[in-house]
Amino acid sequence: MSAATDAETAGYFARAVEDNVARQLGLRITDARRRAAARMGVSPGTLENLRKGRKKIVPHSVMERIRSVFIAVLNEEIARLEQDIVRARHVGLGHRCHDLAAAEAQLLAAKTLLEKRDEESGVGTCRSKASTR
Repeated sequence: MSAATDAETAGYFARAVEDNVARQLGLRITDARRRAAARMGVSPGTLENLRKGRKKIVPHSVMERIRSVFIAVLNEEIARLEQDIVRARHVGLGHRCHDLAAAEAQLLAAKTLLEKRDEESGVGTCRSKASTR
């Protein structure tokens, strides 16, 4: 992978994690960035530079930390969506419910993204135990 591709990929992963933290906690991106950076073990400035495309080279160790947190966030999102779907079905929401359909679509997208990553890297699947049921 080229340095430019690494920077773009790291930027995508970092942006997705920041957006997820902001959405879950109801924070602005700048506040979510500090939390995401602490979780990744990098500075908030590094994440900002990645988000804005100003970072040209991403050290392998930084890329691995960002990637690992991104995968963890996807797995957490998959588990959350699976719980939401089970709850919705339990209370009798059918396939006509827009929220249920949206949750199922998000779940499929997250699983597809993880499977694609696994295929590209040749690594085993990284899904949660709940998703294998």
